[in-house]
Amino acid sequence: ALKDQRHLAMVFFSWGKALLQHGQPQAACVKLEQSFAIDEKLKDKVGLGIVTPQLCQALRQLGRHSEALSFCTRALAVAPANRKLLALHKSLQEPLLTGTIKFIKPSRDGDHSFGYITMDDHSEDLRFDSRYVDISGLTKDTRVAVQVRTNRWGKRQAQSLHKIAGTSSG
Repeated sequence: ALKDQRHLAMVFFSWGKALLQHGQPQAACVKLEQSFAIDEKLKDKVGLGIVTPQLCQALRQLGRHSEALSFCTRALAVAPANRKLLALHKSLQEPLLTGTIKFIKPSRDGDHSFGYITMDDHSEDLRFDSRYVDISGLTKDTRVAVQVRTNRWGKRQAQSLHKIAGTSSG
């Protein structure tokens, strides 16, 4: 029965991840929460380390940031030394800014894409790079929530980027 529960958690995770990748964060949350519940019950540190970031991404896309932080805190109760979860928890505690994708274009060598976000607070446009943030499903004029970091050259850039649910992209 234990082996079956682990497999069931993996099925829910894969299902949720696929839904998330296809732009269905609400449906993804349901499946990812089911996977999380099984992993939490089994105290599966590895499983929680895999499902929690995806679940938090889906929740953030829906604007449910406090729930994302809560799930991450619960995962850390089982896996307190997990570096990925610790970093996620820290990032969930940082404020999110909002803006609109100004443009996205491929790099000169074509191995990644980059672009800029026009920030709602009228601060300097914010650069993002597909090597560091997931830009799947984003296009010009997409509304996004952004966590900002300062790079080693002192420039602000996107640390994480999430489409704001209910906005169209064109």
